[in-house]
Amino acid sequence: MTQDSNLAKPLAEDIGRLPPRWHFGCHQIRSGSTAPRDVVRAARRMRDRRIPLDTFLIDDIENHTDGWSHRARARVAEDIEELRIRAFGLVERSDSILLPRHRHDWSSSLTELLHLLSENPSGSLVELSATTAESSAEILRVVETAFLIPFVALRLPFGPGDREFWNLDKESEEHVRRMLELRMELLPYLQTSLRRSLNGGPALLSPGAASDGTWLIGDALLISPGREPGETSRTLQLPSGKWIHYWTDRPYTGDAMIEVEATPGRPPLFFRAGSVVPSEPVRQHSDEVVPSVTFLDVYSNERVSGQLVDCDSAGVILGETAFSGELDYGMLRLEIENSSVRQDHRMMWSVRVHGLGGGIRSVLVDGIPIEAGAGSRVLEFTFRASGAKQVLDVEFDEY
Repeated sequence: MTQDSNLAKPLAEDIGRLPPRWHFGCHQIRSGSTAPRDVVRAARRMRDRRIPLDTFLIDDIENHTDGWSHRARARVAEDIEELRIRAFGLVERSDSILLPRHRHDWSSSLTELLHLLSENPSGSLVELSATTAESSAEILRVVETAFLIPFVALRLPFGPGDREFWNLDKESEEHVRRMLELRMELLPYLQTSLRRSLNGGPALLSPGAASDGTWLIGDALLISPGREPGETSRTLQLPSGKWIHYWTDRPYTGDAMIEVEATPGRPPLFFRAGSVVPSEPVRQHSDEVVPSVTFLDVYSNERVSGQLVDCDSAGVILGETAFSGELDYGMLRLEIENSSVRQDHRMMWSVRVHGLGGGIRSVLVDGIPIEAGAGSRVLEFTFRASGAKQVLDVEFDEY
């Protein structure tokens, strides 16, 4: 896979372009001293076990293959081509534009890492080194720390034993897979949040309500990473407003201290009530076939709003979609205004409304009834995306 890593031009000077889409995905770093064939084996295992990853970043592979025979170097080239076929990028340390300019050890202060990232608006990667992590529990904690934070590349121990994702115990591997899948689902939100930040909106990454380890990603997503060994719950302060706990859909009121679950694979994670959060079906890497459906998670409040930036794979911005609506007396109206120059790739909207509690009575799209159903925690309905503007009217049973 050929990847455009030309990020030298400061993004703040070119807000018609974001980093290429794969840059928002999941990344690992390998030493150039690692045999390329071992990296290929790792790529196969990641794909076979359905663990999302966009790139392996390889340290200075040319220096490590210096003096090799022509046959050996040709084999390296074959291995690299196989990585590309399997949709992994292979990037050398010499590509200073892309590769991490800062290194942070996973056992050091998480606050230091997050402050470093919050002062990194250009999208260059920061390395999170976990080469000293020795157990499944420690590897899982590293992933919990970084799985939603943009522009982090993990350097994991590479070798036998319990230091690779597929050598974790079954439960830990499933936790890792689900967290990285959630990262891939939220790529549209991460892209949109960076675009808004560069346009003078909320920062891509900023501290939460207090110095208790909570961080906002954009203005709608709050996470409290960095679980301690043996920790099963955490006391934290939410920012002002209403918040919805991702794992349970339970509502919470901000400006108050709360205690919330913090178990392995389920770090505290909240969405702001009133937000419309775009996401998409899980992809193993960002260059898989573009999904024809876009999910809209509507976190109920008196007023709701959100945005979606449409980009091509190279990061060129093609337009934006704005969402706005009101909730009152058993009725939700949501307006969708699409300014994208490319509208043929999105065939369907799938709307999931959180926090209503009652069942759906009717759903109208531009005045035409559609079928809808209720899941265990949310109200769900899907309809065809059409034109520059659509109006969605939902009538539901109140509490």
